[in-house]
Amino acid sequence: MFAADADDFMEEVQAHSPDAVIVDLQTPEVGGADVLRRMRALEINVPVVALADVPADASRLGAATSVANANDTTELSAQVRRAIGEGRVPSAMRLGDDGCPFELPQEGVDLESVERGLLAQALVRTNGNQSRAARSLGISRYALRYRMQKFKLS
Repeated sequence: MFAADADDFMEEVQAHSPDAVIVDLQTPEVGGADVLRRMRALEINVPVVALADVPADASRLGAATSVANANDTTELSAQVRRAIGEGRVPSAMRLGDDGCPFELPQEGVDLESVERGLLAQALVRTNGNQSRAARSLGISRYALRYRMQKFKLS
């Protein structure tokens, strides 16, 4: 998706719940800094790769990572993949973290019932708003709809 200005960008992000976005901080007239501030204010949890001359500025504004040279497609692609990968799993749930809130039980778990419960809970918390529910679960709206059909939640 491409957006002409910050308002258009915000509408697209809210409508499509992308896995990641690229925001231009190198061209002030594009309004990239405004977009990042608005995303943070609205608590839109989409990983951002910023095109930024100063990585600290991008980080301070909430970008997951940054790239200085937009023409370096190899680096840009790598940073997008990194942002998507890190954006999908909350840091508290990454393997190896001491703060992981889950313990594996001695016996098997019915993962389908756990998934169904999480989906239902996300939908209730967002008053049925599928875009917000998908964002809170870290999945796309399409993945949410597929799972809703699978578990007959629609």
